[in-house]
This record gives sequence, C-alpha cells and structure tokens, in this order.
Amino acid sequence: MSPIAVIGWAVFAYALLRGLRYLFVVRVFLTCAHREAQGTRITPQQLEPGQLELLTLLDEPLAAAGFRHLGYLQTTPVVTYAGKPLPCSVFVNDVIPAYAFVRPRVSPAAGAVADLQIQTTLESGISVATFNSPTSLAFMPPDVRPVADPARSIPDLVELHQYHLAYASTDSNPVEHTGLDDALERLLASLGGLRTHFRERRWTVATADSSLDRYTLWGACVLTRKSFLAIGARGRRTKSQGVPQTISSEKDRRLLVEADLLAVLSMAEHPETAPGTPWPLMTVIAATALLSWVAMDWVWNAYVATLVLAAVAFHEGGHALAMRLFGYRDVHVFFVPMLGAMTVGRSVTASVRDRLAMLLAGPTPGLWLGLLLAAIDQAWFPSFWLRAAARVLLILNGLNLLPFTPLDGGRALELLGRPESVWRLVVHAASAVGLVTLAVITHDPVLIAIGVFWTALFPRQWQSWQLRRLVAGRITHRTDFREVARATLETLASQPRYAAWRAANRQATARVLGREFSEAAATSADRAWGVIAYASAWIPVGAWFLLNPPAL
Repeated sequence: MSPIAVIGWAVFAYALLRGLRYLFVVRVFLTCAHREAQGTRITPQQLEPGQLELLTLLDEPLAAAGFRHLGYLQTTPVVTYAGKPLPCSVFVNDVIPAYAFVRPRVSPAAGAVADLQIQTTLESGISVATFNSPTSLAFMPPDVRPVADPARSIPDLVELHQYHLAYASTDSNPVEHTGLDDALERLLASLGGLRTHFRERRWTVATADSSLDRYTLWGACVLTRKSFLAIGARGRRTKSQGVPQTISSEKDRRLLVEADLLAVLSMAEHPETAPGTPWPLMTVIAATALLSWVAMDWVWNAYVATLVLAAVAFHEGGHALAMRLFGYRDVHVFFVPMLGAMTVGRSVTASVRDRLAMLLAGPTPGLWLGLLLAAIDQAWFPSFWLRAAARVLLILNGLNLLPFTPLDGGRALELLGRPESVWRLVVHAASAVGLVTLAVITHDPVLIAIGVFWTALFPRQWQSWQLRRLVAGRITHRTDFREVARATLETLASQPRYAAWRAANRQATARVLGREFSEAAATSADRAWGVIAYASAWIPVGAWFLLNPPAL
C-alpha cells in the first residue's frame, strides 16, 4: 500500500471510531423514553450510607453561606436509561432568597463529587440558576437562566448567583421561598418545563402512554451533541481553572468510589421504552446499512456491495435471533462500513453454553447456507449468482469463525476461561499475530487495518488483564454485581496508573466487570461442549473443500 493509501485508511478508521462513539449515545436515547417527573419527600433513613455522606458533604459551607437545611427529596430520572430515583438535599436562604439542591454527581472527579444548584424563581416565572458543573447547562428549559462555574467556592457561587439575580430581577421580584414542599413543587415544575421544551423543539413526541415520550431521531442527535459539548466543556474548564485532578486523601478516594458506584447502580438493567414502533431507531439501522453499502460500492462495486451486505445481514440476524431466544433485551443490529456489523443487546443471566451458542449462531447458519447454495449450483442449477453468493457466505463466515478476537470464533474461545485468567490475554496475543499474518497473506486492507489496530491494543489488554486480577483478589462473592463493581472502582481509585481515567470510563469498566464476574464460569463439561460445538461449526467448510477443492 502506498503512503497516501495508508493515511487515507487511517483517517477513515479515526472517523469510523468517532462515528461509532456518537452512534452508541444516539442509541441510548432511541432505546429509552423521556419520563414525566415525579417526586416525594424522603427521610435520611431511606438513603443509603454512601448517598447520605455525599448529600451532606456541602452542609457546612452552605450553612456558612447563609443556607439552612430543609430536608431530602427524591425525583424520578427523566431519562428511563436510569431506573432508580435521584435523591437530593434541599436548603433555603431567606436573605437572597434561593433554594440550594445538592445531588451526587453522575460524572464525579477528584475533589468534585457533589453537584450544587442554587435557584431563585421570579414572579415572571423565570428562574435564575447557578451550578458548580457546566454539564448541567446542556439540558435546561427556556424559563431557566443558567450560569455555571466549577472553579468557584460555595461563597463565590452564592455571590455569582446574587449578581445574576440582581441583573435578572430588575423587571420582576423574587417570589417567596417557603419550605420543602414548595421546593419540590418548583423542582418538578422545572422538570415539567424541560419536557414541554423538548416537545416544542420536536426532540420528543407524545405516545399512547401519557407518562412517556419518545425521542425523535433529530432530538437524539441534538441531545447527543449537547452531551459531548457539556462533557468537553467540563474537562476544559477543570484543567484550565485548577480544579483538583488527583486524589489527595483517603476520604477523597472513598467519596469518589461512592459517587461512581451510585452512578453505576442507577443505570436501569432494562430501560423502559415508549410504546409503539421505534421508527427513529429503525431509521438509524437502515442508514447504517445504506452507508455500509455506499462504502463498499466505492471500494469495490455495487454487485459486491450487495452480496456482502446481504451476507452480513444474514450473519447478524443469526446472532439477533439467538440473543432473543436466550432472553436478551433491546437487541438491535448496526452496520459498520467496511467492517461488517454488530448486534448489541442487554444481557440476562445466561449459561456459558447459551453464550457460546449465541456467538456461533452468527457464522454457522451462513456457512451451511453457503454450502447449500454451492451444492445447488453444482448439482441442479448452475448459476454465477449462486456461486458468488455461496463464496461470499463461506468466506465471510469462515473468516469470522477463525479463533481470533474480536471475531466470533475468538470471543467463543474467551468464554472458556475466567475473566481474570491469563487465557484471555493469550487469545488476544495469538489473535493479533494471526490477524497480521492473514492480512500479509491476503493483502486485504481491511484485515491489515484490523490486525494493526488489534496489535496496538495489546498494552491496553495487558492493563485490563492486570485490573481483572486485582479485582478478583478483592471479591468474595463473584455473583454479587454490587460487590464486583465496588471492588473495581476501589481498585481504580487506589492505583496511580488509572488516575487519569474519566468517570465514564471508570463506570463503564465497573459495569462490564460486574457483568463478566457475575456470569457463570465455564466448567470442564462446558469447555468440552464448547470445543465440540466450535469444531462442528467448521463442518460446512470442510465439506465444501472435500466436494469441490478447486472452488477457491
């Protein structure tokens, strides 16, 4: 390959990875619903110890700034991707006047694990709100005038709030702030205003269920963009304004773990979806298929693009059908230009054999169909189209069955060992060598890109294996998701090598390891069954070579 071609493929790979990252967040909105907010009073006894510690973290500085504590509230999260109610501690300042709401931060950082919102409502219906996190600015109804500054202390935030309040209240006076019930009413009114705002912008639409709205495709894209901008702004402000980035004490470490754990546990195992046909999600799936076809048509031609896309769709359909049969939720297929497709879903408790069958359900039907088409072509109905379709099915599914990760064959082999065993590291290393060797033999640019990428990931895989070993040494009950997630977060907080990880990476790692460790481990019988099943999947390839050796 020429240097220009290498650069072109590198740019394509970078754009593809960025696009997939964006697509995954869009999918979150399209597989969830926007919920009507509800709230209620709660007592300290209803809070978990970690929640209570985070909610009381700002008690003293808020008291010093003139706020008195009113009590605790909890509200349902407006996005059904989160399942548990969100608690907050409520304060009032009779001088300004204003309410202060303290919540555990969903995206905590060292030294910043609690979100603070200071809010004053004016007689005009406008609210002036001051935050200590710019992430909160991404989702604000039009009747809120927000400002955020993560670098200010609480007294400075109160002063900033007073400054903006003085500017906003020249034409309207603040209303009286009377107590906890009034605070709850205003909080729910603000969330209700957000729902109305989303509807007016056509970011959501009403459904047959009056409590649930569906996100539109436009709304999912806009809100995804806002989320990325808010997170990026938070990172830039944090670095430029000197917010602490390192854990300076054991208390900071413990609070960071508690905040991360609450965020992990708040995610719904199966998000509530809006009723009706999810046309926006189906549109995204169709768009990824079309984009895949266009990319293959550009590299090869329309004929090859159509054959490959059909073979990939049949392959992923096998995965999707098996996942549904084994009880997976939110199963969807997304096509990836030049790399095939991926079937995603939310797992449930499944045996090792179920998971192996789910992985082999992709390539195996395609291999048998390819063999059947080849036999029909040779014995009854010779056709160029049958030969071409058989060849595409056999080659694509045969390659996918190779014992290399991230292919299905390699992932099946990974299941035969525990998450912390060196077996997975060996499989990854062997996969990198095998993919590079296969790429050199075939001179295929896609295989070259995958092989180089998988080789470059080995240091990260080594780090991941070390993390899994450390987590395994901390836990006593492997099937306890909460214990594994906490052990993962404690390990990340205590190891300097993971200090630079962002909250999203820490929490995603805790969720992944929590699921991996809680899944049933392979027994000797499972390993024997897996080896037999994997070997049996190659029967169509062997039969094709025996019946027609020169076909390739």
